[in-house]
Amino acid sequence: DRFTVPVWLLEASIEYPDLQTDLLYNLFDQSKPLWRYVGKEWLIKILKLYTRIPLVAAHALRLALMALLVVKKLHLDRQLTTELIQVCLLHDIGKSLCPDLINAPRSLNEKERGEVRKHPVHSFGVIEKNKIDVSERVKILVVTHRNYEKQGLQHIFELNADGELLQEILFVINRLDDSQNFTRAFHHRGKEDVAKVLEELKTLAKE
Repeated sequence: DRFTVPVWLLEASIEYPDLQTDLLYNLFDQSKPLWRYVGKEWLIKILKLYTRIPLVAAHALRLALMALLVVKKLHLDRQLTTELIQVCLLHDIGKSLCPDLINAPRSLNEKERGEVRKHPVHSFGVIEKNKIDVSERVKILVVTHRNYEKQGLQHIFELNADGELLQEILFVINRLDDSQNFTRAFHHRGKEDVAKVLEELKTLAKE
């Protein structure tokens, strides 16, 4: 497996010389617990879309790994587990359309922040354009994950109890990732092993 990873990373690094290939390689290596649910090739396809925004990829992967901890506690079936992991990995994929804003070494102005806030809709577009194989429920959860109730989208998209449960889990672990400053800290310790972050989460879960 370790010899197959550089193929797509090499292609990406040729196209983008400033790419953080070591971070992306590390993320792929730490994604192995997810393979049994979403498949190795599927996950490679997603990581390739994240190549220009590896710190966002790290955030998405942390959520997916947190999701595994949650589903074990809730005893979710395989389909719901797979869908939750897919939502975690895809909810910010729309940010790949504005890498210069995401990677900007400065505070964004209001117009730029407004553009970034459109990422849930862009995420849906990325899924459709790249023919990413997910259920309709995953697409709905991706496009409505931000400010869901404020936008009144719950009246447009019908989610059953299972869908609402997945939505709530995503909301909670997203907040947890932010509240523990993992996202911001990753900008400073960007090459840190994701497994170490997961260990921190396991410790938190026991408290």
